[in-house]
Amino acid sequence: MRPSGAQNMDEQKPSRLMLPITFMLNRKSLTRNGYDIVTIKYNSAGTVAWTAVYNRTANSFDEPTDILYDGTNIYVTGTTTRTNGTGLDYVTLKYNGSTGALIWNSFYTGLGVSDDIATKIAFKNGSAYVTGKGFYSGSTNADYVTIKYNGTTGDSVWVKNYNGTGNGNDSATNT
Repeated sequence: MRPSGAQNMDEQKPSRLMLPITFMLNRKSLTRNGYDIVTIKYNSAGTVAWTAVYNRTANSFDEPTDILYDGTNIYVTGTTTRTNGTGLDYVTLKYNGSTGALIWNSFYTGLGVSDDIATKIAFKNGSAYVTGKGFYSGSTNADYVTIKYNGTTGDSVWVKNYNGTGNGNDSATNT
């Protein structure tokens, strides 16, 4: 899907092929809303079953980084602009796999106004795990930050961080 015109550019992001259905993430640029997270479900015939667009209230920068299908629901993680417009947060979304209805959304805001960037999501035993980089320990450099979410409610169960021995900018790339 590529609308015409410089103000409506779609950029394909990570996609997962899970036969007989496919899910694809896009980051869509709109003049009035900045970037939005677009999740598309295709059926086995290759036609669009549903499309879900996520735009946080800051109307600025929402970008997907990973998608996961647990056999029933779709989990999307990425980065979103804070509602006050300063800095970035992790965003994790859970959609009904059949209808595309948003079930819950959760955010992680680290310390200060620094950028917290989610990179990967995993699902195990009813919980979603999201990892990336964030400002957790009060340091001026990013740490690995991993969050365990209750898969049913989206509530944070725990947040763990790791600051490397060099106290540099640390970023997790796998869950």
